[in-house]
Amino acid sequence: MTKKKDNYGVNWQEAIESFFESFVQFFYPVLHAEIDWKKGHEFLDEEFQQILTESEKNDPFVNKLVKVWLNNGKETWLLAHFEAESQPEAALKKQIFSFGDRISRLYGKEIVPLVVLGDQ
Repeated sequence: MTKKKDNYGVNWQEAIESFFESFVQFFYPVLHAEIDWKKGHEFLDEEFQQILTESEKNDPFVNKLVKVWLNNGKETWLLAHFEAESQPEAALKKQIFSFGDRISRLYGKEIVPLVVLGDQ
C-alpha cells in the first residue's frame, strides 16, 4: 500500500516554509546564530525531488532541502526532516544518510541534517 501525503504533512511543510528561521532558532539555536539570515534562504524543492526514488516521493514525512549562507560567507545546505509521529521510525538514520549521500553525489554538496521527531 502506497502512503499518500495527507493534508497534515502538507500543513507542516507550509508551516516550516513560512517560519523556517523561527524553526531553526527554536530547535537549533547554535546553528541559527551561525547563519547570515540577512542573505535569506532558498528552498531547493526541485533539487530534493531529483534525489528521491519513486517510493520516497510519497513519503508522508516532511523533508525540506534549504540553502543558507553562514556568517563566514560559506553556502550550506540543510536537510530538515520533521516527523510528527508518536512512534520512532527505525530506518530514519539510514534514510537521512542515503539522502545526504545522493545529494553529495549529484550536487557535490554536503548537508547538515536537522531532524525533529515527535516520538519519545
